[in-house]
Amino acid sequence: MRLTRIRQQPFTCSSWIPDRLDAVPGSEIRFYSMMAASLVVVGAALAWTLRRREGGLPWPRIAVVAAAIVIGGMFWGRIGADRGLPSTLCLLPPMAATLLVPPLAFRMTARETATWILLAALSGSVVHVLFSFFLGWKEFMPIWDVPSLREVAAGGAQSSWAAIPLSSFASSWPAK
Repeated sequence: MRLTRIRQQPFTCSSWIPDRLDAVPGSEIRFYSMMAASLVVVGAALAWTLRRREGGLPWPRIAVVAAAIVIGGMFWGRIGADRGLPSTLCLLPPMAATLLVPPLAFRMTARETATWILLAALSGSVVHVLFSFFLGWKEFMPIWDVPSLREVAAGGAQSSWAAIPLSSFASSWPAK
């Protein structure tokens, strides 16, 4: 599936969409598969963050909070993309919910909050890398191009970072 830039300015949620998403077999399966994987990763991140709590982990609350931020965030982004909302309106509310709801819902300590913020920042990237690399499904974070295993094996993989010439970084490096 190829990604196509359909709008120039301003960047909206639907600026990067798969060509003919409705014609892609299994696109709904992909969406719900990514949602399920995200639920597992976010639930694991919450469990890891709260692992030192006395009395055991509050599994029902972990499930409810993880479902609220993952399912709510993914449907918010999908609806925003359908409506052509600016990217800030598609990305900031789910991001704010991800960062703020768990510390408030679990009354996290400063240490737990710092751990949660770090794990929350990594969780989406982990899901994207796994789906992109192993299955070639790149629509979770379409702006970040991760070559698939098939592309690497065929020798045709080129990451978007590899396309940036090193000379473009030279001006920002301090002179020795």
